[in-house]
Amino acid sequence: MVGDEGLRGALTASPYLTGEAFSAADVYVGSQLQWGSMVGVPGIAGDPVFTDYIKRITDRPAYQRAAAQDIAALAPK
Repeated sequence: MVGDEGLRGALTASPYLTGEAFSAADVYVGSQLQWGSMVGVPGIAGDPVFTDYIKRITDRPAYQRAAAQDIAALAPK
C-alpha cells in the first residue's frame, strides 16, 4: 500500500524523502502522490502528511515554472 508507515514516517521525519534536500525521488513519488490525491485514492487523498508533502513540492519555484509551461503549451493557438 502506498500510504504505509514507511513513506508516511519518512515524510513526517523530514520535508523530503532523502532528508532536508529535494531529490529525484521526490519528483517521482511526489507526482504519484499528487495523482493519487487528485483521483481520490484511499490512504492518499486527504491524508495530511501527503497533502503537506504535495504542497511543499508544488510550491517550489521550479514546479511553478514547469506548470506554467504546461498550461501555456495546452492553450489554444
